[in-house]
Amino acid sequence: MVETVENAEFYHVAHNKNYVRHEPLAAGSVFTVGENINPFFGYYDKARTYTVQKNGENIVVPALKFLRDVKRGRITGTDLPKQAYNVANHYSMLARELIMEEVRLQIAPGAPSRKTCLWVVDDLGLAAYWQRKIGGKSRLLKLSLSGTLHYGDAKYLMNESEPLADTYAKATSYWQSEQTDDPLPEILFSGTVKVIEDNLQPPTENG
Repeated sequence: MVETVENAEFYHVAHNKNYVRHEPLAAGSVFTVGENINPFFGYYDKARTYTVQKNGENIVVPALKFLRDVKRGRITGTDLPKQAYNVANHYSMLARELIMEEVRLQIAPGAPSRKTCLWVVDDLGLAAYWQRKIGGKSRLLKLSLSGTLHYGDAKYLMNESEPLADTYAKATSYWQSEQTDDPLPEILFSGTVKVIEDNLQPPTENG
């Protein structure tokens, strides 16, 4: 579902992931989103690499070469299973997002793109849930938004190996704003953003 809003209040998790390039957002900040690649998708602007030792020197190798050398026994270490998972997850998420954008252009071209949007929610408790799910250092922000929203269910996002037809079907459901039996709401926004509060406290469990 695509909706237009004017000075509507929503919440955002501002985290300190290594792919976030902008300055920390503070109360009073005003900016626009929807034209430039957002920090999440911008992470894929650079190749995933690993630093390994060869002949006593540290060298940087691309992720797939790293895995090939692991397979051939040229690289050993204690974190190899974790690193292999991280590489697979990296490219799996990229494939998912490229498919999501392809389907959006087909069936919901007026909706904010996941490549350029700002992720928000309309409930502070849900924002706190996403904050815990993302992990790491982050802050909860209250925003005033004027622009375009798309309401989606994150349960439709591919997060496991599956048939390609299933991924396309989920993407279609996502852009049609369908909901699963146990939805995980997320909202994509493009337009003008004003930060109202920059360090909200999550609600207590009893209120």
